[in-house]
Amino acid sequence: MTDKDKDIIYFPAFKELQTAIETLKVNLSMLILERDDLVYVVCKNIETTYLLSAGHLDYKIFQLDCDIRRLKRQMQLIQAKINRQEEIKPSDIEKQLDEEFRVYQKQLQQMLSKMNMALKRSQNERLTQIEADELKDLYRRIVKKLHPDLNPNLDAVKKDLYIQTVAAYKNGDLASMRIIAILVDDPLEKLPSEGSLNHLQKEKQRLEAQVASIQEDIQRIKSEFPFTIKELVLDKAALDKHIETLKQTISQMEEVLDSYKQKINELMGANDE
Repeated sequence: MTDKDKDIIYFPAFKELQTAIETLKVNLSMLILERDDLVYVVCKNIETTYLLSAGHLDYKIFQLDCDIRRLKRQMQLIQAKINRQEEIKPSDIEKQLDEEFRVYQKQLQQMLSKMNMALKRSQNERLTQIEADELKDLYRRIVKKLHPDLNPNLDAVKKDLYIQTVAAYKNGDLASMRIIAILVDDPLEKLPSEGSLNHLQKEKQRLEAQVASIQEDIQRIKSEFPFTIKELVLDKAALDKHIETLKQTISQMEEVLDSYKQKINELMGANDE
């Protein structure tokens, strides 16, 4: 068998691999779009809707929980001082409590920041359905040209342009997305250069691994908050019931908080005697 005959035999396999790789690239670009749409649009909208409806109640519950834990710990510290017949210095106890509950305060600030972000997001001008569809279409086209998983040999400039693309999609910035699409548009797109079968096989395996990884990301996102409350947010009756439950919880926690305050006052009064 001559070298020429070998080339003819291998050509169909080469073309099949090229076709498989192009199909994988299309599938991967669609999966990336689905994942990013979940992260930057669907989940953000779910979270924003929930936070604007019930987020302030969740914040209040967490705040009350922190206050109750703090008062309970304050009681323990005061009782320990009384048991050891030591002087009770409220300022020292408060300083110790501030240190012990620093993490809780940080979490409260994070919750408050999320509420502020939800308020800002709700005030942003929304895209029409036609504009939203155009944004998705442009994003998918740009992803195919600039996403690192699809184009592992991108230079620094194109990597930076991809970061700007993600930011534009995240913010619903259609004007910027249109500009980026023009910058990356290549009407004379090069055909895949001929290479060894081994190289193409490795590229096919790499893309298959990326497809599997993105599919796992999508499943994970759908199994976590805020996607898991999608049905709750879409069902007004269920959301109203949830809000009522949160309000009842707040009322009960406020009663517990008052009881701890009373117990601390009694401890301090008994100590003064």
